[in-house]
Amino acid sequence: MSQDNSYFFVQKFVKKNGHRILRIAVVNDEDTDRMYLAMHQWVVKRGLTHEWHGAGCLAVDFPPDLDEDLRHLEKMRNKKIIGIDINSLNPKINPITFHKTFTHVNSANQTSQKNPG
Repeated sequence: MSQDNSYFFVQKFVKKNGHRILRIAVVNDEDTDRMYLAMHQWVVKRGLTHEWHGAGCLAVDFPPDLDEDLRHLEKMRNKKIIGIDINSLNPKINPITFHKTFTHVNSANQTSQKNPG
């Protein structure tokens, strides 16, 4: 690692450890508070390194030994409670863009439900 003007840069990987970046975004605004509490308890209980972007978008350093947790998150995704993205190398989805995408999808769903035709 090197430092330049208080920023750190990775110069090379010494060894890959199987960790991935998991991004989670809450789909419906009304679920944000409840899901924030649940997701925060989960990452703290598991001791996972994580970062929040507001209350509805979470990035997690996801180790390879939590496949059962990933299956549970996928069930929540299938119920349209959260959106998830998991990458092993060079994630291309910016967390802000990811959150805005789900906010936009949610807004479109609410509009179509209010104006069904």
